[in-house]
Amino acid sequence: MKFKATEDIDAPLELVFERFCDFRQIEDELVGRGAKLIREGGWTQPRKGVSWSGEIKLRGRARPMSSQITSLIHEEALTIESQVGGMQSFYELRFQGINPQMSRVTATLELKPTTLSARLVIQSLKLARGRVLQRMTGYLVRRGNEVEAEYRAALG
Repeated sequence: MKFKATEDIDAPLELVFERFCDFRQIEDELVGRGAKLIREGGWTQPRKGVSWSGEIKLRGRARPMSSQITSLIHEEALTIESQVGGMQSFYELRFQGINPQMSRVTATLELKPTTLSARLVIQSLKLARGRVLQRMTGYLVRRGNEVEAEYRAALG
């Protein structure tokens, strides 16, 4: 099952890429929602091969999770592959400069079940597809607004 959302952001591509790859902020947001995350190896800079482990709440239950950055192309794309319970997920962010002051971010989330219970979770997500897309778009808009505000403040 695939979900895709796109957002245009009024800020240069370099700043947008840098802020969307700020994993400290992403981790803080997940921890605020009840996740327990550990950076494997204590890495500080995102790069291909770095990973997390821990557990997250999904459908009311804590499930084991492991994630790894499988692709990181500066100012172009970021791919994170995860295993959450009995489900594989592939999360990709693509960055595109529309002009020197505007960028486009496209997020794609693909979920693949590996167990029967994960199939049931994905089946329920199919029924809630609109709500899932709304959350993805909301996340992009929220992060985009933060980047735009930071960029406008830097301009004075």
